[in-house]
Amino acid sequence: MVVSNLAGDEIRQEVTVDSPNWMAALRAGRTEIGESGGVPTGSSCSVSPEGTVTILDPMARRRFVLAVANSESFVPPAAPKGPVVPPDEAPKQAAPEQPPAPEAAPAPETAPEPKKRNLKQTMAYMPAAEAPAAAPPKKKVPKRTMAYIPVDQVPKASEPAPAQASPSETAPAPQPAEAPKSGFGPASSEAPMASPAPAASPATDGTQAESPAPAPQVPDADAPSVIIADPDQGTVGATTWTLHLTRDAEPSPENPLTYRERSYTVAAGTSADDAEAVARERLAAVQASVAERPRGKFIVIAVFDHAWSQRPERPPLVTLNFKDWQDSLQVDRPLERLAAAARASRESAPPVAAEPAGRRTTDEHDQRLATAFEASQDLLFLSTPLEGLEFTLELFDDLLGTEAQTACLYDIDHDVYRVAAATGPGSDAIRGRAIPFQAGLFGAAAKTPQSAMRVPNATSDPRFDEASDGREGLAIRDLMYVPLVAQGRSLGMVQLVNRSHAKGFSQADTDLATYVGQQLARFLYQARLKGVG
Repeated sequence: MVVSNLAGDEIRQEVTVDSPNWMAALRAGRTEIGESGGVPTGSSCSVSPEGTVTILDPMARRRFVLAVANSESFVPPAAPKGPVVPPDEAPKQAAPEQPPAPEAAPAPETAPEPKKRNLKQTMAYMPAAEAPAAAPPKKKVPKRTMAYIPVDQVPKASEPAPAQASPSETAPAPQPAEAPKSGFGPASSEAPMASPAPAASPATDGTQAESPAPAPQVPDADAPSVIIADPDQGTVGATTWTLHLTRDAEPSPENPLTYRERSYTVAAGTSADDAEAVARERLAAVQASVAERPRGKFIVIAVFDHAWSQRPERPPLVTLNFKDWQDSLQVDRPLERLAAAARASRESAPPVAAEPAGRRTTDEHDQRLATAFEASQDLLFLSTPLEGLEFTLELFDDLLGTEAQTACLYDIDHDVYRVAAATGPGSDAIRGRAIPFQAGLFGAAAKTPQSAMRVPNATSDPRFDEASDGREGLAIRDLMYVPLVAQGRSLGMVQLVNRSHAKGFSQADTDLATYVGQQLARFLYQARLKGVG
């Protein structure tokens, strides 16, 4: 794992760890450098076809790169101490090449003059009088757009060499109508350096026959682009919003999408309807800012009722997910939906005699929900279903803490769940195992796809099937099953074994697992549409 500056190539740290996947490697690597946790808050991830994982952490202004270890270090070797003499080849025997002039008469003009070879010389072999003066370094001209050039330095359009102009040429001519205007972002495909602002354009011949307009040029990839800054505040109706967080990702060979994420805050007590009105208005503004980009735009808008510094305290009031290649808009109200699910579970749950030991408070549960929401956004930067399953198992381990986990994909051709990822005792032995769709508690959970299913004292349940639900080397106490269903299609199942930090799974754990499972199912569904195996 290599940690470098976000704005340059300076490497801060490099460590080598032994881990089964990149998430575990990230955790182990951060532990090695004195930190803790997985993907930093607000970071973006991308995975190359070769398996190299790049994580951009804008808050700490750094970049993590995780790759399979080899003998080559990414840290450049330290420079040797003392003065460094530039190496060069020693001059080859000069005496034969430059013999002293003979006393005899020079050869006749018809004789061919021997070809003189220029010797390679270093400063050590050059006479002081012949040492050429070092040429002054060529001043690098910064690449600029029209937005960054002062008015008095605006470049003029290319024009012919000065000549005596005829009276007809000195007469003022109207501004050319086709001169491109300075635009913003990628919408301005013409090279702005070659197109002056109209006010600074010199008079030209009306026919433009002698000085044709320059052809549009492709902007230099290294040239800074003019970006429309998002406004910090605004009002929609009677609701005032504030921009809280932005995350952008441009197309790359690993991820061809133009990604825009915006998080806004509104006053506490704002209704979900008002928050959705804000979200839709801001979505339209972001869509307009990338309207000229090619197809493949993914925009995420979230509206919260509070501000935060590290992680949100509660899920957002409203989220909007827009994908232009599907021309679809997904609207969700996570806080309202999860609160309704919690109320329903409390109303349907039987009364308990006493408060169970180790029960989490409402604030702790809200914090876990907020963590789950933010972490689930990182699924957008993963490439394959296997990466999504492994990432989600890591997330479940952080949020719930279990002794073992199993993640399966549904094989419709054989009507079985196939184990794709697993953790805990016996995990290596069960990878690739086929579990019949209707077998044991897997089959029971498949019949209630709208919610996760918890099973206390699982081995006493008559539906328990040791071959399907058991785990070699582990005594089963309690289980939870998380169906992965999207658009009415069964995509897989996650099994969580033995809650390790409490007396079994709680209803709050069930609600949390249901939400994470829904996000994973959406990711798997999109991967299937893209044909990613």
